[in-house]
Amino acid sequence: MKEEMKQYFHTLLKEWKDYNHSLPKSVWIKEANSFIYEGEPDAEGYIFWKPTEKDIFHDFSNIERELAIQFHDSIKEYYNSYWFLDLAGNYLEYNLELNSVIPGIELRDFYTSLQGYKKAHHNELKNIPIGMECNGLLIVVDNENGQVKIEDYERGSFEVISNSLAELISML
Repeated sequence: MKEEMKQYFHTLLKEWKDYNHSLPKSVWIKEANSFIYEGEPDAEGYIFWKPTEKDIFHDFSNIERELAIQFHDSIKEYYNSYWFLDLAGNYLEYNLELNSVIPGIELRDFYTSLQGYKKAHHNELKNIPIGMECNGLLIVVDNENGQVKIEDYERGSFEVISNSLAELISML
């Protein structure tokens, strides 16, 4: 997973530099640790940022205990590889945006989304939400086998789009 993310961010930084002569920009988040940012927010509240390889390991045991679940290894790898504000791209016919891993608040947002997802899915976490598709569909990881799926909650349907999160990231 870390290698796929490294390649993704290398390409992202190169494209931004070639097109805009800068780092990527995103909305400034006050609660985020400042090391991910470069410079100051502009008048519209956007700021340059750079992906940073993580040098700490987040233990998921408290969240797993509270939610009575064991996360698929790919989820833990995803949240323990890089800090970043945006990871998005096109794959198949979908425009996908995966969850950010923001220094200082990375697991808080993940935990909050898990609580809501669990409540909406009969108190079960067979799938773990990991992002959104531009038309409002969820991107989830099957917590048993690690497959990535598009979930249409209203229809109660799932479409497998990738065998793994690492494979998906390598294709964005």
